[in-house]
Order: sequence, then C-alpha cells, then structure tokens
Amino acid sequence: MKNLFSFSVFLGLANVITFAPSFAGEVSYKLINGDTITGILMEELSTEKLKVINHPDLGIIEIKISSIRSQTIDKNWQSSINVGFNGSSAGSNDEFNYSFEGKTLYSLDKNTIEVNTSLENKKSNDEIISKKGEIDIRYDRFFGERSSLYSYTDYRLNTLNTVGVNELTTSLGIARKILNTNKHKLSLSIGPGVNFYSGGVLCSNDKDCDKLIPASIISSDYKWEITSKISLEVDDTFSTAFSSNTKIGNDFSTTLRYYPIKDSKVNTSLKYEINYDSEIKPSTDRGYKFLLGTTF
Repeated sequence: MKNLFSFSVFLGLANVITFAPSFAGEVSYKLINGDTITGILMEELSTEKLKVINHPDLGIIEIKISSIRSQTIDKNWQSSINVGFNGSSAGSNDEFNYSFEGKTLYSLDKNTIEVNTSLENKKSNDEIISKKGEIDIRYDRFFGERSSLYSYTDYRLNTLNTVGVNELTTSLGIARKILNTNKHKLSLSIGPGVNFYSGGVLCSNDKDCDKLIPASIISSDYKWEITSKISLEVDDTFSTAFSSNTKIGNDFSTTLRYYPIKDSKVNTSLKYEINYDSEIKPSTDRGYKFLLGTTF
C-alpha cells in the first residue's frame, strides 16, 4: 500500500514539474481613491509607469503606478483546513469518528496546481476499526481565458472494501470554465485515463484486480456564492473503465458552507458524499460530515 501511495504521489508530481510556470500571478492594487482592483498581472504589457491587469469582469485595465496607494498583495497561494468529529457510547462500547480535509491551491498566471487530502478514522474502544484516505493532485495549464489542458492523479484507501482497498486513477484532458463570475463558477473536464485497484480479501476472485485498465473521465465543479456568508459547492466525477466488462463509477459531493462572521475566514460546513464504483466491493459508499474550518 505504501508503494502504491508513493507511486500515486510521484505521478502527480511528475505531471506538475513537466510544465514550469513562468508568468506573474493574481495581484490586488489599492488605489488612492480607496478602490481595490484585483486581476492577473500582465507583465509583458506593464511598464515602469503603468500596470496592466486582466480583470475577470472588466477585461484589460491600465493602472497608473502614481495612483496606487499600497503595495501589491500576493495571492498566488491559498489553503484551507477542515476538521470534523463525532462520538457515541452504548454500554461498554465507545465509538469515535474523526475526519480531516486539507486543500492547497497555487496559481501563477496560466498555471494552477491543486492538492487535496482527506482522512477518516473510526475507533471503537480505542481500536481503529476502519480507515479511509485520499490524495489527489491536479495541474492545469490555461490557454485563453477559460480553457486549459489538465493532468490529474488520485489515490484512495478504504480498509472496509473487500475488493479495491487501494485505488489509483490518472487522467489527461481538456477543461473549460463555463461560468466564471463573482457568484457562480462552473467548470467541466473531460479526458482519457488509467484506472488501477488492488487489495481486499476478495481481490483474487476479480480478474481485473491488480491490473491497469483504460478509462475515460468527465468531471464538473460548481460553486455558488448564495450570500456573503453562505456558499454551495457541488462536485461530480463520472468515469468508465474498459476492462473485461465496462465498469462505471460516479463520485458526487455537495457542501453547504457558512461563515458566521462577515469577512472572516473561519467557517462551518455540512458535506454529503455518495460514491458509486462497480469495480469496488462494496460498490456504494455514502456519508455526512459536519466540519469546522478556515482558509489562509
């Protein structure tokens, strides 16, 4: 399992270092009149007296350096951490569940790298009875304002599975931002890939277990800023694996996030997940999470 986990991380990093970023990232300028303008800095068009940025709504904007009141705020890095737990007691049996989710996003003009991790443990009388984990790495190289080429690697662990305790998926393809406004963001991705799963007491009974399988993947990501304090996030990934029999998978999650204090980075969220994979046994995995988190 450790070797497979290391292999998945290696694939993701290999995808990343293949493309070396070479452009400036997102910047914010506070002007003398009190306004703040944020966008992508276009260094090739900027001069010693003029800054040129690409604003997501207003397009190309020229800003005189003499009108800028403060220094540029570097916003290339953004990370978040979310933690949730619950417990119960019945007679002499005590159960405790906890989950951790982490996300790091790095953007440098036309290049974006995103790393997501999650871990869930269930303990009964101080003994871990199940463990789930995931790490995925995605790289996007944009051409134009909304289209990109992407590479993606995802590794999953679920000790409760009788087939497919470990699962690895890689994909290359094209992505497109369908909506990109302050309130609504929607992107679609599609491309070919490779799927691999192994482990489990019934793995030897599955003729595709421990084999590389060609696959195709379609995914969508949607975010809606309902109010200044509430947002909705919906992610869905549909995949087909072309083995001895065509196998189908669909991973769906939705998160309702609430910021108790306006402009605060601390938030609470309610998350629902349902994952179906005809390769894995059991084929359906679903659950709810209540999380407390922050961004930085």
